Amino acid sequence: AQDPETAAKATPAQRKNTDFLVVAEVAHANGVRRVSARGMDIYGFTAVMMATAVERMERNFTRIGVLSPSEAFDSADFLQALAQHQLHVRGE
Repeated sequence: AQDPETAAKATPAQRKNTDFLVVAEVAHANGVRRVSARGMDIYGFTAVMMATAVERMERNFTRIGVLSPSEAFDSADFLQALAQHQLHVRGE
């Protein structure tokens, strides 16, 4: 983890050279499932992720109301689109 004040002062060039790792874990009756996503420049990647979501919503998106990302989009298809931007996903 990085100090938030240091992260806020980083230049765009410095951010592009940073790695990120996000891990999600779910425990249920049959055990634990874990998935991790790794990439570079979390700020830039967040912009790509949001643009990908908006692009998909512009194409015949008919759902209404509050939706989680997994409710709004096909997870495998969405992650495949993000893989073009150097996102590496691994599930256990």
